[in-house]
Amino acid sequence: MRFLDDWKISAKIALGLAIVSVCFAACSILNFAQSRSMVGQFQGLVEHRAPASLALDRADRDLSAASYAAYRVLVYDGTSQAARDSKAAFELAVRNLEQSFDEAAARDPSEAEAANALKARAEAIIADERIAVDAGMRNDND
Repeated sequence: MRFLDDWKISAKIALGLAIVSVCFAACSILNFAQSRSMVGQFQGLVEHRAPASLALDRADRDLSAASYAAYRVLVYDGTSQAARDSKAAFELAVRNLEQSFDEAAARDPSEAEAANALKARAEAIIADERIAVDAGMRNDND
């Protein structure tokens, strides 16, 4: 370190500033490269995963709507207009449910197996609800 002792103080400060500046520039370049990489990954999430997740959320909403419509069919008199409207709402929710599951599987093929497993569970629930709706329309609510 003898060679640094012979330097002027201004040269030593300039060297220190230059070292810090190089380190800052290297960190900035690395952070810029990482942020570009994150933008690409985020774009993949937004374009592929988010629409599939939204479709599964819609399927969940449609299953809830179908369940509530089935409940309304049981509550109302089977010959009433309200019961018929509830049955129509049930059938619409079931159609929307099937479309939502198909859309989820099409949007993200990597998650199609999980979506199909959920679809099978939802279809079992819908089958039981369909029996209840038919019983409600016959006023066989007991």
